[in-house]
Amino acid sequence: AVSTGRHGRAPANSIAKLFDMLRCRQFSGVAFVAALVAAVAEPGTEGCSDCTSFVQAEAASFLHGKEKVGQGKHGRDGQRDGKQATVKVKGPESQEPIHVGPTRIPCIIHQTWKTHTLLSPQSTYAESWRTMNPMCEYRLWNDTEIGLLAEEKSPDLIWPIWDGLTPVEKADVFRYLVLWAYGGYYADADVELNKPIADWEVSKDASLIVGYEFGHRFPEWQRAEIKFGRTEQFQQWFIVSAPGNPVLLRCLQMIRRRFTWKIQSTLDLTGPGVFSDAVHEFLEENSDGALAKEIGFRKTPPEHHFLSFPSETLYGRGEWKVWVCAAGRVNASPQVGRDDPDEGKEPLIIHHFAGSWKTDKDRTPEELAQMGKTK
Repeated sequence: AVSTGRHGRAPANSIAKLFDMLRCRQFSGVAFVAALVAAVAEPGTEGCSDCTSFVQAEAASFLHGKEKVGQGKHGRDGQRDGKQATVKVKGPESQEPIHVGPTRIPCIIHQTWKTHTLLSPQSTYAESWRTMNPMCEYRLWNDTEIGLLAEEKSPDLIWPIWDGLTPVEKADVFRYLVLWAYGGYYADADVELNKPIADWEVSKDASLIVGYEFGHRFPEWQRAEIKFGRTEQFQQWFIVSAPGNPVLLRCLQMIRRRFTWKIQSTLDLTGPGVFSDAVHEFLEENSDGALAKEIGFRKTPPEHHFLSFPSETLYGRGEWKVWVCAAGRVNASPQVGRDDPDEGKEPLIIHHFAGSWKTDKDRTPEELAQMGKTK
């Protein structure tokens, strides 16, 4: 970040201070920018005044809580209107982006929208992911690009059924496929980040992070009444994964199979129903005594609310492990905190429930009547 050559060089002690901060990786963004400004402005620096002014202006914007993307006389920092819009901080030795979050999960933030232009309030929510994680890469995929992704990364499994999926179902499939192919952090456009990824209290060994949609299992009659896909449902507006995750591959395989079974409910075909099935299958197969416990629940249902797999816990064997977040951590249903003690922890995200996923075939007759439509 400190120019050399004809635009000058900051004194050696200033450079050493900046490099030390990068090596230890224990610094705040504000502290680093302040040190950078000091290095550029220190007496004895043979620098270009225009470059110095540009760095100072960018630093002032950062210090005021705004991540500015601009262009100075001698270079530019990037742009935001394409799917490859990125923000990275690189260390001086490895030249690799500084990593935050679980070890195996790349810090790439994926979102999708019809175009590369997000309108308010979604643009504000997206900005929270960028500004809180300046060391991560951000990608906004449009409708054309998610189709190309399906064709390139899943030519035999998903691409043959692509034209038979609704736009909402394609968006569902995209989240599983992009995380399986590249890994990273997926969030719906109506999801706002509440805590920087670096501050999340999750295991560094996690290769998949999921969250319950509600804090306890529903009896079957109540599941049907509230129109949930599963009695213990995992939300899928926010998923985090390492690339090549077998849970996500299994989810894609289930979608293809259910398509051939003529299942048309979005909840079951591509939504939280199929995602919950894939996660529960992994948890049961990789947790000691899980099957016997489930048999016990069915033979003698507990009198109190419960979850098959307690939240805020790491599950799995070998290289693939799943961290299960409490519902309140993904801002689903914190009002049931009495059922799950971990519900009350500070949420990682805020889901604003825009409800844009529903099509007419997913609405009840009552909902359609309110809209002046019929089933």
